[in-house]
Amino acid sequence: MSATPLQKGWLTKAGAFAVEKVECPAPGGSVDLSKPPVGVLHTTEGSFDSALGEFKVHHAPTFLVSSGRILQLLPLGASAAALKHDVPPESNRWARAQIEVAGFSQEDPWQFDPATLARVAALMGALARAASIPLTRPFPDAMPPKPWATTTFSRRTSGKWGTVAGWFGHVEVPSGNAHWDPGALRWSELLARAKSVSGSPGAPVGPPPVDHGPVTPKSAFHAAPRVPADKCVQFLLARDHGEYHTGDIRAIVRHYYETAGSVGLDPLLLVAQMSEETEHLTSFWSQRPRCNPAGIGVTGKPGEGVSFRKWEIGIRAHVGRVLAYAIPAGSGSPRQAKLIAEALSHRALPPDRLGVAPTLAGLSGRWAKDPNYAAKIAAVANQIRRGGTDGPG
Repeated sequence: MSATPLQKGWLTKAGAFAVEKVECPAPGGSVDLSKPPVGVLHTTEGSFDSALGEFKVHHAPTFLVSSGRILQLLPLGASAAALKHDVPPESNRWARAQIEVAGFSQEDPWQFDPATLARVAALMGALARAASIPLTRPFPDAMPPKPWATTTFSRRTSGKWGTVAGWFGHVEVPSGNAHWDPGALRWSELLARAKSVSGSPGAPVGPPPVDHGPVTPKSAFHAAPRVPADKCVQFLLARDHGEYHTGDIRAIVRHYYETAGSVGLDPLLLVAQMSEETEHLTSFWSQRPRCNPAGIGVTGKPGEGVSFRKWEIGIRAHVGRVLAYAIPAGSGSPRQAKLIAEALSHRALPPDRLGVAPTLAGLSGRWAKDPNYAAKIAAVANQIRRGGTDGPG
């Protein structure tokens, strides 16, 4: 089976909720991306604080959730340790994310309290994008007859673990596991809530923000957003931004996040390049009616450059052009290929430029003659990350 995408690193948001980084000891090793993407849900069977105290020593999941907090304990991509693995098949390495929820499982059909439900659903919605875990289940809500707390429970021996994508309860994982959490959870309600959150109007397209650390010329274009869109808006509004008003800036940034996110690129790098190319939206070519966001076709000769009828078209041309630089010719998805074709219809790209810039460094001397071009974009991106300050990354 071919691997499905996984954004490695640390989430900063899940829907409307902050995700706090509290790094705990990891057992070592990475998740197995060749297996269907799955998540595992646990309950702590104790308090939030007692669970966190244990996880700071051993057995850490990827996330710990309560009615008031979402903690990420291990980076996405790293194997968690909340499952036993006494006998085959593999357990922890086949789970892209494991969530421990503070509380107690029940034998009768039950649901988390409203505040906890909102946070778990938001996190699952975020993981559908960041880790490609579908918001589906391999089993119905109704539980089979007891006993559940046994290694021979029918769902553990069904053969679905390692072959079917979606969300499992600890009670459904084999490999020597015998816990029965989360019991008779009403999964269908939880998944419906997660789907409504992940597909809500105005939600950003693509994965949620992930903290990858300072941007450098070696930073890859293919990554989850490194910052929320609001940070880009704040950065641009804090500087002279030409003829554009606050609503214009928000719309421009939103188009970048929607377009770049839809093809797997980090919109921060695109906004940083736009800011560098247009002197924070004050350059001649960035003003209406030209709406050129990245110096496309601009050579310095009078009148030589590409004009776009509106910013949305210019942004699609910019993102598609960067995408053509970032991936080898013919290797993209149908959506990526369509955007590249649209972008290059405005201005062709020489064949020797295709796929040469999977990172910022590949743009130096190519998109612009400046050998420090990538470093300058990285510097702008880090200013945005820091909230516009000029200190070190």
